Amino acid sequence: MDQLVRDLLLFSVGSVTLAKESVEKLATEVQKKYDLSPEEGKKFVNDLVAKTKTSEEEIRKIVRDELEKAKHPKDATENNS
Repeated sequence: MDQLVRDLLLFSVGSVTLAKESVEKLATEVQKKYDLSPEEGKKFVNDLVAKTKTSEEEIRKIVRDELEKAKHPKDATENNS
């Protein structure tokens, strides 16, 4: 179980980091390509960051749910039946 917890935490952190880096790169490319004003660029980045945070929260919920299932495998099996 310790390995499962470790893997889930690494997956979660890696996903969030990758998402953040992707958002930053995409925002820079879009701002240059479409010649956005600083205000437009900031709004675009803020919108992307908000969506990334939503995804991060969803990932954290999945990780928490999976950890609970791992702690109580009998309960998780009974709930899925």
